[in-house]
Amino acid sequence: NTRSQVRKGVSQLLEYRYLENRPEANLILVIEKPLGAACNWMIDFVENNQKISLIWDGSNELYGTEATKEKFPFLNLQ
Repeated sequence: NTRSQVRKGVSQLLEYRYLENRPEANLILVIEKPLGAACNWMIDFVENNQKISLIWDGSNELYGTEATKEKFPFLNLQ
């Protein structure tokens, strides 16, 4: 379940940031594949509301949203 996995990933990242006392940390959530149309709202929630960048895997390449590509150009995301 995509929604459940994204929830778990977001909460885990927020927990790590809190426990490490790193409020300035750049958080990145890596998912297996791009979010489907029914889950597109999660991109806005994760990136804009929670300030967590999204990256996904595909055909031995890493992909990211335009915002993530701009924030992390050194990752050479597709």
